[in-house]
This record gives sequence, C-alpha cells and structure tokens, in this order.
Amino acid sequence: MIIPTKYNIGYTYWVPRVYKQFVRTETLCYEGEEWTRDVYEMRAFAKQKVVRCMEIKVHKDGTHSVMYGVENITDAGTSMFQ
Repeated sequence: MIIPTKYNIGYTYWVPRVYKQFVRTETLCYEGEEWTRDVYEMRAFAKQKVVRCMEIKVHKDGTHSVMYGVENITDAGTSMFQ
C-alpha cells in the first residue's frame, strides 16, 4: 500500500519565531509621584528545521494520519540520513 505524504524524510523548511526582549526601564516623575515602566521590543528570527522521522497510522475506516518528527538544522549537525 503506497501512502502519499506531503513531506518526506530530509525535507527542510523555515519556521518564523518572535520573542520579547527587555530593553530598558523608564521613569517619569509627575506631580510628586514616580511612575516606572519596563520597555520591551519584539525580535524576529527564523529557524531551519528538517524532517527526521514519520509515523503513519491507518485507521479502520481507511483514513490515515501522518505525524512528523522534526529537528533544528543546528542541532542536527552534519550526520547522514539513514
């Protein structure tokens, strides 16, 4: 039985990520009271991932589901695919 999959082992793709980074604390003195606030910036970056393994389940009604196991390219190193 040949099951078509969207991605194969070894397929690489980019995943966008955003994280919040603390920049500074601002202080404002107004009418004898002191107000402070923390200023954050949103930083964007992307990680490259590779599909390492797949798990395919065929159900009784004939449908199937595919689950992919992925790894960051930086974590994967230069190892060969089996």
